[in-house]
Formats: sequence, C-alpha cells, structure tokens
Amino acid sequence: MIEMLPWYPVRDKLGVYTNSASSKISDVLGFEGMANPVSILELQKRERYNTQIFGNAALTFHLADGLDLKT
Repeated sequence: MIEMLPWYPVRDKLGVYTNSASSKISDVLGFEGMANPVSILELQKRERYNTQIFGNAALTFHLADGLDLKT
C-alpha cells in the first residue's frame, strides 16, 4: 500500500485491477510494479483450520493399603 498511488483508481475503465506500474508516473517516480492491495484482499484465498482436542489424564499411585494418590 505504501507504493500504490493514492489518487489512482482501484480498477481501470475495463474493470481490470490497476497496479503501481499501470501509471506513467511510476516511471518518473521510480515505483516498483506492486500489486493493487484491493485486488490482493479480494482475490487471495485464505483458509483457516482450527483443531480442538479436549481430554484429561490421571495417574493413581497405591502408596499403602487404603491410601492412594491420584494426580
């Protein structure tokens, strides 16, 4: 977004996303051909996977007759 020209439209007249290399001013100012940040957000496929595991574990130690330690 830093190198994208703030006054440059997101899409051109044909509906194609513009980028910083689409402008003739980019040659004068020396901008790199950076992608349009709006196109990145709209076209990028983002997947998020969540895995939840619930459980418990316990150990029982038989210390003596009738005396157990459970942890």
